[in-house]
Amino acid sequence: MVLTLPMVKSAKKSAKKSADKSANKSANSILTKRQKEIIGLMEEGEEYITEFVADKIGLKAPRTRQILNELADLGLVESLGTTKDRRYKKK
Repeated sequence: MVLTLPMVKSAKKSAKKSADKSANKSANSILTKRQKEIIGLMEEGEEYITEFVADKIGLKAPRTRQILNELADLGLVESLGTTKDRRYKKK
């Protein structure tokens, strides 16, 4: 079978999605208990402030912010806004 240009693009896109899913699965397997707890708490499309997440999981805001930033570094959470107005969103 000869691959046409659209088929090649589709195959590349499919391979990238598969690689992204694999990266997320491997990242999920090495997450800490608190990181998993935060990810489980967050719903897709919703934005969360640090204080809300901290209250829900029973940690202080600075430690929660640190965990949220770790999740952002792993690509599991998106960090939106600047310092005082920072919000986090599950990817």
